[in-house]
Formats: sequence, structure tokens, C-alpha cells
Amino acid sequence: MALFDAIAHIYGVSPDEIVKAKFDPWVRPNARMVRDFLMEYYPVEACRAAGYMHYPFAPVAAICPLRQPSPDLPVAESGIGLNPRRPVLPAELLAAYVWPLRETSLWDCDTYRLLAFDPVGSRATFAVDRFLLFRLTTALMREELHYALSRGASSLPLREQLAPRPEALVDLQSRRIFGGVHTLCAFARPAPHNDFLIPLQRRSTRVGVAGGSLGVIPMAFHQPCASGPLDPRAPATTALREIFEELFGGVETHEEAKFLTHPAIEWLLNHREDLHFETTNFFFSLFGGNFDFSLLLAVTNTDFWQRFGPGLETTWESEEHFLLSTLDRASFDRILREPDWEAQALGCCLDGLRRLQSIDPARMLQEPYDPTAP
Repeated sequence: MALFDAIAHIYGVSPDEIVKAKFDPWVRPNARMVRDFLMEYYPVEACRAAGYMHYPFAPVAAICPLRQPSPDLPVAESGIGLNPRRPVLPAELLAAYVWPLRETSLWDCDTYRLLAFDPVGSRATFAVDRFLLFRLTTALMREELHYALSRGASSLPLREQLAPRPEALVDLQSRRIFGGVHTLCAFARPAPHNDFLIPLQRRSTRVGVAGGSLGVIPMAFHQPCASGPLDPRAPATTALREIFEELFGGVETHEEAKFLTHPAIEWLLNHREDLHFETTNFFFSLFGGNFDFSLLLAVTNTDFWQRFGPGLETTWESEEHFLLSTLDRASFDRILREPDWEAQALGCCLDGLRRLQSIDPARMLQEPYDPTAP
């Protein structure tokens, strides 16, 4: 479905009205300005009253449950989602908000919508819905905020309809809430390195969400796919599929479980005793209203890196990628202080590093990895 046709379907505004609408082109504002606005818009006490807290280890625009998820991988089940009331916006604002989306690779396909989440048991309920119904409603709050801040405006009519307060932000029935799986991958290397190597990335500006931001690899929306014996509803299945695609150059397909036949994925599935594959957190983005499961995949057997490390190959979704040693203080200090992190990805990275410290401290720096340290 073409962009303007999808907008017309959702908002009842014809493509001609949007094309003819006049607006001032705008530039994406500073990431820190966006973060600071959102952390004031959703105050700490209001978030706590809704059962969530601002991420505790760095100032990022994301909230997580007061009760942390269990370390077990999330268990998923299916449910039926209601059709929430669609928002109302005039053609002028729609034209301004979607202006930067014309250069992105927007797609419309089945994607998992979150209906319920139990942080204690790490259990989630999903329904299958269409991606553009989320991207052009809930997720359009990203562009709305950029547009308003770039013009010095205070009006956020879309956010006021969808998520004016924290309790609305985390209300899984009142709007379409899509999201995905962020995974910090850590691969143990043998002597003389004796460290973990961690791949990070700057996302391409052509991706449909979070273009240009820093993040872990992989970062992916949770979508149904052919997954052989694995449960396609499980976030861990999406993580493995995206490791195949985003780290080993696998061809994206949702019709065949080809990712299960890649030698690196086969190795992971056959060497579970050499892995720490677990949940480290669960986030709601204050920015785009999406959810993300934060996972860690730590491979402690150095054989994996020796066999598959040379074959690492990122996709077009990464504008550039970095391979950071957990013992490289200067590089970690530099990249963790960059302002352009996708909030939940930074949380995933920090939570994963803290967990690695307890898994194998000899491969880690003795001091904490702290983006707020002087």
C-alpha cells in the first residue's frame, strides 16, 4: 500500500489533500532535547503510579516495569486484539509529519501487536496486525515531536489523543502497540584477547523506524515467520532469525525457516550449555510508544567466534557497524556517551554489560560501563 493511500485509509484524508498541503520543511532536533522533553512530559511519579519507572542506569527516554522481568526467555501466547479508535489529524499536519518518511523503506506486513505482559513470569500475549496501522498512528508520535520541537511549538495533538499520560502509554488495549526484540550479542574470544566482542551499529536512515540512531545488533520488529520447531510467537525466535539476517548476511524471508539451517544458528541451537540466552529487561519507549524485549546472547565458548566471527556480515539496515572489545575502555566510553542512541537499545546494551560482569568478570572491565561518568 502506498504511503499516502495508507494515510487516507487510516485518517480519511485524501492523498490529494496531503500532497497539496503547505508546511515548512523541518530538521530533526537534537536527541538530548527530545529525551529531556519526554522525561518531563512523563514525570517520574506519574510513571510509578502506572507501575513503571524511568530507566535507572542512564537518562534515556524509556520506562520499564517496577518489577523486573524474569531472566527466562519470554514465553508467548496468542490473543485477540480490539480495533482501537483511530486518531484524527488535519491534512496539513499529516503532510508535515510524514514528510521524512518518503525516503524510508516503509513496508506493510503482519507484525505482532502486544496485548498483555507479565513482567514476573516474562509472559506475553500477542495478536497479528498490520505494521502500517501502527507506523502511521502510534509510531508517528516520533515525527510529531520532532516537528513540534523543530518549530518551537508545544501542540502535540496525536500524542494527546494516544498517550497523554503514562497510564495511557502502557495501556495495551487503547491503541496499537507494536515492538520488537533488541539483543546484545557478546562473543567470547580466546587468548590473547580473552574478552567478549560486541557488535553495535548506526542504523541506516532508510529504515522505517529509528533511522540514524545507534543501537545493538540485532534490532528488529517481532513478526510471524516460518520457524520450524521453534514458536514464531516467542521473541527469542525473532532474535535468532535477525541474528541470521543482521549479523550473518542472511536473506530475509518469512516463508521458509532458512535461518535454522545456517551453520552459526545450528551451532547456537546445539550448544545451549555454552550460551547465556536470557531476558535482561522490557521497555516502553516514551518517544514512539513501542515496546521492546531486551535480550542477551552471550556465547562463552570461544569456538563460536573462531569459526563464525570471520563471516560476520551486516545488512543495508546498518549504515555502519562497530565491533567493540569489552576490555576497550576508551571505545566504550566514547560510544556510550554518543547522544543518538535509540533509548531501548542503550538500555539493552547497559543491562547486557551488567549481566556479563556476573557471567565472566575476567573478560570485563573492573569499573562499570557508565555513560554518565565524567
